[in-house]
Amino acid sequence: MAGLLGILAVLASARAQKAVRLINLTLGEAHREWGQFFVERMPRRCATYDEGSTLMAIGSDHFVYELTTCDDILQAVIMFCHHDGAGEYPAGHRCATAYFAALLDQGKLGASDAERAKRTVAAMEDTVEFNTLAATGRLRFRDDFVTSNWHLAWVVDELTRGGAPARALEIGSYEGRSAWLWYRLLSRAPGSTLTCVDIQFAEHFEYNVEPLRTVGFLERTLEKPSNRALFELDPDRPYDLIYVDGSHNATHVLADVVMADVLLRDGGLMILDDIEWRGVTDAAERFFEINRDRYVVVAVMRQLALRKFHGAELQAGDRAARYQDIERTAASWDGSAIERGAERARLAGTAG
Repeated sequence: MAGLLGILAVLASARAQKAVRLINLTLGEAHREWGQFFVERMPRRCATYDEGSTLMAIGSDHFVYELTTCDDILQAVIMFCHHDGAGEYPAGHRCATAYFAALLDQGKLGASDAERAKRTVAAMEDTVEFNTLAATGRLRFRDDFVTSNWHLAWVVDELTRGGAPARALEIGSYEGRSAWLWYRLLSRAPGSTLTCVDIQFAEHFEYNVEPLRTVGFLERTLEKPSNRALFELDPDRPYDLIYVDGSHNATHVLADVVMADVLLRDGGLMILDDIEWRGVTDAAERFFEINRDRYVVVAVMRQLALRKFHGAELQAGDRAARYQDIERTAASWDGSAIERGAERARLAGTAG
């Protein structure tokens, strides 16, 4: 711990080096392009760059990164661990746990962030225990694309903080390992549920998720292309969390994100996986640029996490009919040509 605290100390030569704050950091050379775009759009806790006191600093010959009270704790720890070259499991878990421990030991976090940090560390420990259990053969996983994503515990913590059940939707479920992650993170709020969508679930998916069905967490599965499956879900029962992890093709991702927007409640979280893929980045940038007045960037890591403020307005003006109203009216027509013609004229006059 002494060595770690030494690293965290504000470096004496900081003034002679280039200071980097969260607003203009990049998450490693390989992620410079996409990381910069979204990090610059993250909310700030302080009104100006200079407000707030320094909590920690870490540096090299080229720059010093300072974590201040203005910065997002999660994004700062991610930055520290990237600087240490500790992104993957198990080094990533050890790194994040050490930095959270240092912040807690030094009393650097407010009450809310401190509790969130403790729950995040506990979630990492639960993941290690789960992996040990899975390794016994009781679950059949071939790949692990989940364990290194420790930061998701911090991101989704807010959904269950009040104890209300959360509804989650996952687009792209593969073998079901991520479904178990959502169970561990969301089930502390009793009644939380998950819907899984995949064009083709992996061979052992059903075997792996059967316990989640038994306890009532896995509410529904849809094995079909997302551009068909998502239309079967009811926007009047919106989701609190939607995880987009299907295609890497920009057109497909953009379609998934647009539909996810319809299905996500105001205040809910949308998380896009594999943001470092060019197609995912392109889709995310285009969606965010159009909807930046309705979404805010929560975090940037392997995933992009966005929080929705409010839904898209479907009306063009006071006299415009909502699309849903038109669809309901169309579904109620009784087959009479005369009535259909009159209804069309009424709708045309309302929409015009």
